[in-house]
Amino acid sequence: MELKQAIKENTLALRQLITLLQSQHSAPAHNLESMIDFNMQKKQSVIESQVNISANIDIDSLDLKQIVALAVLFKGDFEQISQQHIEKIIAAIQGDDIEQLPQINALYMTLANLKPITLLPNMAVHNLCIEVLANWTNLNGIAERCEYALSLIESKKITANQPKKTDPQILFSQAEQLILQLAKNGLRNEAVRILNQFNAKKLGQVSVENLPEIISIAKTLLNNQ
Repeated sequence: MELKQAIKENTLALRQLITLLQSQHSAPAHNLESMIDFNMQKKQSVIESQVNISANIDIDSLDLKQIVALAVLFKGDFEQISQQHIEKIIAAIQGDDIEQLPQINALYMTLANLKPITLLPNMAVHNLCIEVLANWTNLNGIAERCEYALSLIESKKITANQPKKTDPQILFSQAEQLILQLAKNGLRNEAVRILNQFNAKKLGQVSVENLPEIISIAKTLLNNQ
């Protein structure tokens, strides 16, 4: 606020100077007006930097652990990576009390042991993380996660394309149908346990980002009948 007030005061002083110079025919007014515009633009850029207005960040500037944290925290739900994303990523990696930290560390250790990871562009690594996370509950331990990640890389299903967003309503409808199918097939207790994993008593209490995992678990149960 102090900076903005200073700009207003400087502008007023300059305009008073223009009036004085015009009366004395000492300088063309349009030149001084241009100076005011230039100074205003410079001061405005200072204001923007002070309120933390930042450009989008390229995913190629992130290291492996930051890419993993990006996938765990946001699950592909972003158009561009902003400074706010980076701040949350750093807080998650450095904080001991972050709920997702164990999963970030486990997925990082999985991928850090895979040599083919170094050959993938960062967006492809991110998309690989999303695929592994979608099947997380079906993969027991680092060995199975490594094997699954390698199978995705070798099958060339992982690309650097930005993952397409799925309509939350479509996800909810798919999850609802699968939960109902479990109940109809005599697996009501399993359906209840799935919801309990996400601290929910009904599907409407499950957050959108967890719906793909519910869909994956329910499909696995139905396929194994």
